[in-house]
Amino acid sequence: MEKTIILVPGANPEAAKPIFTAIKESFRNTDYEILELEHADQEELVTKAKNIRHKILIGKSYGATIAIDFQLKYKNSEALVLMAPAVGASNRFKEINIPILLAHGTEDSVIPIENSRNLKKYFKNCKLVEISNTDHGFGGKEKETAEVIANWIFSL
Repeated sequence: MEKTIILVPGANPEAAKPIFTAIKESFRNTDYEILELEHADQEELVTKAKNIRHKILIGKSYGATIAIDFQLKYKNSEALVLMAPAVGASNRFKEINIPILLAHGTEDSVIPIENSRNLKKYFKNCKLVEISNTDHGFGGKEKETAEVIANWIFSL
């Protein structure tokens, strides 16, 4: 069974490069194919993901919003990883029945960690991992964050 991880960057795709590089490295010798979007764009995600059966979406910042919206509309991802999600809580999130991992840096000044702590309450099957002493880009903790994400995905 082909399994694909789709990386969805935020509004500044360059800012996601270091953490996405670490994530790709974590899956280097696995059965997972990694697909990285160039932009945080719902249309690009739909175009690239529509024919992929077994997929996990990893959205960073605004890319998490794109991933959530995709799942609410198409309901065909197997899991979501939301990294420092730039999205406000919504009761619609309770419609999402797949496993969700929230990963957030404790020193994030762009999207405070309280956002993920609050979001966790709106998802049925959600785990929050707080990455200590790191910021919105997971600076200095890219490898550690990528390992947490990979281990969670492997446990599904």
